[in-house]
Amino acid sequence: MRIDLHTHSTASDGTDTPAELVRNAGAAGLDVVALTDHDSTRGHAQAIAALPEGLTLVTGAELSCRLDGIGMHMLAYLFDPRSPDCSPSVSWCGTTGCPGPRA
Repeated sequence: MRIDLHTHSTASDGTDTPAELVRNAGAAGLDVVALTDHDSTRGHAQAIAALPEGLTLVTGAELSCRLDGIGMHMLAYLFDPRSPDCSPSVSWCGTTGCPGPRA
């Protein structure tokens, strides 16, 4: 099984649109790909709509975080940013994107 759990689209700092990303992942022979744009889930709907047969999409985001004044990124998977269980900042990031440090 071929899996890539850390990709970015033009919804953050990637070079492919979400649709192109999933099509290219399928063409490259991947079985599973995660779309983990920086602080955003905006590309998920486009990726889902373009998902080729045989490829599984894992939705996620690379969240910008701070701990003790140090900026870092945390990969989060399979959450619904519209859920009341998500923090307000994650919900906001999912719909608008949010500024944060970039690696």
